[in-house]
Amino acid sequence: MTDPDVSPGQSHESRRAALFRILPGQLPPAGGTLRVTDGGEHPFSVIVPRVFIDHLTAGRANADSLFQGEFRECQELHGGILRKRVFLTGAVAVTGVAGGVR
Repeated sequence: MTDPDVSPGQSHESRRAALFRILPGQLPPAGGTLRVTDGGEHPFSVIVPRVFIDHLTAGRANADSLFQGEFRECQELHGGILRKRVFLTGAVAVTGVAGGVR
């Protein structure tokens, strides 16, 4: 599958904001990646900063926590393969988090 906006050897970057929840079984997170859902059809993996993981592992969030997040999505086309990575660049707890998470 290729994106017509991404030429071979090039990359495309976009930013978006969305409400999201961490999928059950993701706390504490393994490494720097979490599976989350933003209410769309398919959950996705997001690379999260260490400070966000530290807040999660301190017991400040649970599977019912709702966050407002900012995401940076990067697409790169190499050798006919489209690679997509999503980074969490900021998050604010909306519900279910003691003390908030940033």
